[in-house]
Amino acid sequence: MTEIFIKVPKIIHEKAKLHFFADMKDGLRFVWHFRGLRTLMTIAGIINFFAVMGIMLILPLFHQEEHLGPALYGIIMGFFTGGLFLGFLFTSLVNFKPEQRFKVFSICYLTMSVGMILLPVTLYFPIMAALVFITGFVNAILNTFISTVLQLTTPQDKRGKVFGLLGSIAGGLMPIAYAVGGVLAEFISIRLLISVSFAVVLICYLPMFLSISFRKYVRFDPEQQSLQDIM
Repeated sequence: MTEIFIKVPKIIHEKAKLHFFADMKDGLRFVWHFRGLRTLMTIAGIINFFAVMGIMLILPLFHQEEHLGPALYGIIMGFFTGGLFLGFLFTSLVNFKPEQRFKVFSICYLTMSVGMILLPVTLYFPIMAALVFITGFVNAILNTFISTVLQLTTPQDKRGKVFGLLGSIAGGLMPIAYAVGGVLAEFISIRLLISVSFAVVLICYLPMFLSISFRKYVRFDPEQQSLQDIM
């Protein structure tokens, strides 16, 4: 219904030949020479792999535990999406200054990781619901920060290539994560696998914290800096 009120300007597009591999190569070259963006892309791929695997295992965990079951699984996913909704709403209302971004990013990242590590430790549903709600809330803030910084630091003619590359990395690793998680769950405790998956996500914070270029990248202020200052 809200789309009814959107006014779309008339834009005349000139036909141009699409060169898939040339565009991919151009996007890779841009990312590779941009240290902060390169760190983000690399770590994001690793994080996405283990986070997807851990989240996927929540369903068989609820199926395995008799006192949980499918009904409570549906409810807990509702808590997660509710946290996401409020997190996105929060980021639309609160304006974070560029110099605050990395601090907020760190708090949200560590909260998300620790929350999901603790999720299978206690199988008391109210605590689990609170943990996934908080995780959803901080995850929304993290995703908003990443999308915002990517848009601010990527020239318009490169933006589609960079976002496409990030989507390809994330999407390409998902089926592999599902397969690996499913196979490992046959031999290792699901509760342990979920905690270990997010422990790896937690460890991935260290290279981001130690990378000066990444911290500069997240704190980029287009009003006072140019891209050359953070490359």
